[in-house]
Amino acid sequence: MRHWRRHVYLLVNNFNRATYPLRRIDASSLFSSNTAGTASRSMKLEEARLPNPFISFTPPQDKHGNGRLDFFSLFGPGKNKSLIAGADQNGLTFMYDLDQRAVHRQVCLNEPKICNPISVTAGQDLYVLDSKLHQGGFEALGYKYKLAGELLASPDWRWHSLPPPPFLLDPGYTPTGITACTVFNDSEILISMPGFGTYSFKIASSSWRKAGDWELPFRGRANYFPEYGLWLGFSSQDNMLCSSDLKAASSMQSGPELVLNKDWEDLREQEGWIPRRSFLVHLGFGKFCAAKFFQTFHKEPSEEGYICSHIDNFAVLTGLTLHRGEANGELQMIRHMSQIYYFHAMTSGWVF
Repeated sequence: MRHWRRHVYLLVNNFNRATYPLRRIDASSLFSSNTAGTASRSMKLEEARLPNPFISFTPPQDKHGNGRLDFFSLFGPGKNKSLIAGADQNGLTFMYDLDQRAVHRQVCLNEPKICNPISVTAGQDLYVLDSKLHQGGFEALGYKYKLAGELLASPDWRWHSLPPPPFLLDPGYTPTGITACTVFNDSEILISMPGFGTYSFKIASSSWRKAGDWELPFRGRANYFPEYGLWLGFSSQDNMLCSSDLKAASSMQSGPELVLNKDWEDLREQEGWIPRRSFLVHLGFGKFCAAKFFQTFHKEPSEEGYICSHIDNFAVLTGLTLHRGEANGELQMIRHMSQIYYFHAMTSGWVF
């Protein structure tokens, strides 16, 4: 990236209004002037005011009067990905360009996905899997030509189905949740599942193979940053930011070693915070935003005992910078400002 991103995009659903408003957060508000020292331990958690949404998305209602949207990874041409895609419960997908503030044409998944699908980007294409793998739940959204009779239609964004992992066809297979995923060298997708190990999908040949009985040391999606030669994501053991060298992942017989610096602390969580989802957004020039969603339950005494009086839903955004120390050349992650945003009637959220 030539310039670091000016905004972080925050999208949460408003359950009461059945809408999904998208907001822009000024990324500079997450950073202080402390860019070369040791990680800051004194940064206070600031309650921030939600900016007004500049666009809202509304899913169609089903026969019960409900509707939902799932949103996927940033994707698109070039290094600066700016497209997001959202799909409703019927599989109808729209695309929105964050930079151009433009809505693209609608396309349709070959098969609707269940809640919280897994998504990664390789090249300019978007790859989506059901969070619990089942046959037919793997697709890619790419800018492709399509045969129209005997002629080639104009290229456009289209979903196309991909083969599922081979173990899905085994007798007695039970849908299993994906715990971690990443993209290797823009040509291979790695996914891990408890009890199954790690499987590799070769994009060029659309073929699967088992990488090993080991599991990726991440929770959720990890991304590769070539300027550091490392994958960055969140630890499968806790909520600390972590990195791992997966350069030989395609030929490993054992799992990749975790490279974790205990000083890489993106947020000190408070007692009673229940983690929900986490996102790591690369802003360019060594700057990152770690975004985490939480819930807290507030209890009040009653004649029958304690009851839950209300639930708080909130997101915490933290500015981080990654650079090499002058003394030993080791990578250092420096924590800057943390901002907390509260929501009413929120059940799901994403940060891009």
